[in-house]
Amino acid sequence: MIEILLLPVLVWIYLGVILSCTLAYEDYLKKATKVNRIFFALTLSLNFGIVLALARYYLEVISHLPEIIVLSLVVSVLVMLYLHYKQRPKCSKIDFCSIDGMEFYVCHDGSVNAWYNPKKGIYISDRLLKVLNRKELKAVYHHEKGHEKNVRMDNLSKAIAIGFWLSFFSAVFSAVIFLFFLPIVFSAEILIFLLSLFIVVCSLVAVCMLYLWFSEHEADIHSIKELGTAEPLVSALMKTHFYAGLQREGVLVNRRIPSSLLTKPGFQNPGKKSIFKLILIESLKTASNVWDLLGILKDPLPPMHPPLWLRIYKILRESKNTQN
Repeated sequence: MIEILLLPVLVWIYLGVILSCTLAYEDYLKKATKVNRIFFALTLSLNFGIVLALARYYLEVISHLPEIIVLSLVVSVLVMLYLHYKQRPKCSKIDFCSIDGMEFYVCHDGSVNAWYNPKKGIYISDRLLKVLNRKELKAVYHHEKGHEKNVRMDNLSKAIAIGFWLSFFSAVFSAVIFLFFLPIVFSAEILIFLLSLFIVVCSLVAVCMLYLWFSEHEADIHSIKELGTAEPLVSALMKTHFYAGLQREGVLVNRRIPSSLLTKPGFQNPGKKSIFKLILIESLKTASNVWDLLGILKDPLPPMHPPLWLRIYKILRESKNTQN
């Protein structure tokens, strides 16, 4: 099925993908030119092509397994899509709102968040509206308008990171379930196959995750260009992060907490080592959900937003470069 000598080759490909993505991502974070954006996008696309070629090979191998694998694959894809659909924001009521020329929908009793729906427009939760001042609201609104402006890139990022990832993840999960938990004849060859498949999954996670991060950074850039300043977006992100964390802990906040009580994130310079380590850990963590049924049910997707400190670092760099 799979030669054992292929394992170290796949490991080197995986590390090469992460290293090239690290170098391109660091360059993109620290510089604010069109060339850097194009270079980062091309690096992601090249790596995606490499991983896609590997993934297609493994999908072909899986297709030659017993027919029950194909059936379980179809079922898994449907389950994954359903789980992703169920995780969409839920609103008890939706109202249309217009403030200072900003038109959006207010989601009542939803998560502390804002999002862009390609079919309907911008949504901002009532709980987020309660804690944002007018400038911060404008920053969030223009961030979502950034997603609307870059809708083609946004849709491409989500199609790659969500559509392809969920499909391939479902196939891998089906193979793992069949070969590991319901083996006909479990052998060393099957174990090597699963390990090599896991490495390919890790590579795919890294690229898909960075496509999503790229989309968020570009929406942030649009927001600060529209406002001419980074401060409202930074404070809005910090508030969203803080209040969303409270909501996840079951604490319902109905009034503003003084800004002085908000914990400011560290703004350390993101070097190659820290970025490489971050991408490596997140890719391994997400890919490990293949072995964790509860993890899959909770969230099978890679992190869709960059860490707060990286996001704010990029915003401040972009603002500084724009002003210069």
